[in-house]
Amino acid sequence: MKTKILLSFFALSFMLFNGLSCKSQSANFNDKEITGMLKDFYTSYIVERSKMPEDFKKIDSIVKKHCAIDLQNQLKNEDIDYDLLLNGQFCEKKWLNTMSINKDSSDNSFYTVSFEYTADGKRKQKSIKLQIVKNNIEYKINKVIE
Repeated sequence: MKTKILLSFFALSFMLFNGLSCKSQSANFNDKEITGMLKDFYTSYIVERSKMPEDFKKIDSIVKKHCAIDLQNQLKNEDIDYDLLLNGQFCEKKWLNTMSINKDSSDNSFYTVSFEYTADGKRKQKSIKLQIVKNNIEYKINKVIE
């Protein structure tokens, strides 16, 4: 009986410790660094994607620099007819003039990047929700939330 109680106590302690360390890790995210990384990524990515012809080696190097390995693999293996990182099939450099980056108020690891554009004579907004992770000393885009 004592063994069951001790095991239950250790299991509960372990779960609480893991939960607290996950929260403290996301609380240590540096908003300024993450915003800078996302701005750098989307600026270079959109500039390269809007060139004709596209330089896919350069685009791949931008993705490798700013995206976690899981997302890189997902981008290579997914069979979709649009760019997951842009949530669309095309982009224009002028999107960068309206780019905004906002942190999710409920979770420090989620950010939304938005752009305004005109389609059919109407102003519209495109938003991409991203999960950020800290990989050793730098931040990376880990996942696109659809």
